[in-house]
Amino acid sequence: MYWLVRNNSLLKSLPRLLVITVGMYCILSGLSMQAFADGHKAAIIELDGIIAPVTQRYLENSLETAENLGSEVAVIKLNTPGGLLDATRAMVGSIIESSVPIVVYVAPSGAQAASAGTFIAAAANIVAMAPATSIGAASPVQASGGDFEGTLKEKAYQDAAAELRSIAERRGRPADVLESTVFEAKAFSAQEAVDLGIADVIANDLKDLFRQIDGMTVVVMGPEGETERVIKTQGISQYNIEMGVFGKVLAFLANPNLAFLFLSLGGVGLYTELRNPGMILPGVCGIIALILAFMALGNLPTNWAGVALIILGFILAISEVVVDGFGIPGVLGIVSFILGGSILFAHFGTPDPLEFGVSLNGWMFGTMVTFVTIVLGVPVIAIAFARKVNRGVSTPQTVGLTGNTLTRVNEEGRVRVRGETWNARSAESIAKGTLVRVLAEDGDILLVTSEMKE
Repeated sequence: MYWLVRNNSLLKSLPRLLVITVGMYCILSGLSMQAFADGHKAAIIELDGIIAPVTQRYLENSLETAENLGSEVAVIKLNTPGGLLDATRAMVGSIIESSVPIVVYVAPSGAQAASAGTFIAAAANIVAMAPATSIGAASPVQASGGDFEGTLKEKAYQDAAAELRSIAERRGRPADVLESTVFEAKAFSAQEAVDLGIADVIANDLKDLFRQIDGMTVVVMGPEGETERVIKTQGISQYNIEMGVFGKVLAFLANPNLAFLFLSLGGVGLYTELRNPGMILPGVCGIIALILAFMALGNLPTNWAGVALIILGFILAISEVVVDGFGIPGVLGIVSFILGGSILFAHFGTPDPLEFGVSLNGWMFGTMVTFVTIVLGVPVIAIAFARKVNRGVSTPQTVGLTGNTLTRVNEEGRVRVRGETWNARSAESIAKGTLVRVLAEDGDILLVTSEMKE
């Protein structure tokens, strides 16, 4: 401190040094960004899987990043079986309005730009395809995966064709060929797509792609509208714009089969926990599965009436365990679950023209229905049968048996004996979770006493 006071000039110069330091940082940062911008880079964006809202957000953010960094070109590596209406339209709009030249590269070998992918590819400035890839089959289907019929079919097909025709006119591609992917569900190989004019080049890899598109002139959106731009990709370097971890999780979950699987397992977990209080693990796993299920459903064209029916099914099954319903609530619960699963992604209103199919796999649906029916049905049948037997036999069936209290038992309460839930009462107050012995039966009520006495 004494040294600082004596060196008063140093103290006075500190603000100046701070300003100089900040200024140098800004200059160096600017130079760094300029170097990046002048570094002749290509942004690589990977779209692999179903087109969903999370995919849309990823593409929009990636294109914005590419624009801010002054990228020479943005390459969208595409491999998709289709996707959702709103997300597809938003992505097409982002591609057309981009100030950075967009190349859609259908890759790797074996990849496809099917259904919604056809619209996304057609919107690009340049369409490239790897060998052994395909594009097309863009006929609209219902969200449940079924075909439209009658007038609805004609309307959906005409609207989808009009959308593709508009894109084709904007990008100078053959409208009749693209329309055939809608009306005739045609799909084309890489070579066929190039020969017909809906794709521009066949490239073995990104290096080959950059070699072939170097010097091409494209039209992009500039500050004052459409403007021509010559693509210069000779000696270009590339950087990947990665989807965040959370985005990757959401993209993985945007699968109708996973959504149904997690929803079913979540219900089974909670049902098991409520039938066997204190197990904890089934309840925790059930809650986690339900959270994942709702994350998935939020990125899919979900019919929430189907979700409500599935949840109602589990509630009815649980009520059968708690309340003597002669098995009827349990049976209705199973029926409700099956009906809910059947309409989980069904659409009952006017069809959307580009609502590419999202539906459950038949094997997945059948497997989970069988599993849930067994899990819910067997206990329900056993409980109903046991209660029927108890009513038809005059001699006590539970006297002398032990069980556990499900609630506090005094004048009233509930106990589980021999896997069955009974109403119970006791001459003493017995806490929840206590081991008890049955002294007598009074109709449907068990008289119990605590076995936990000192």
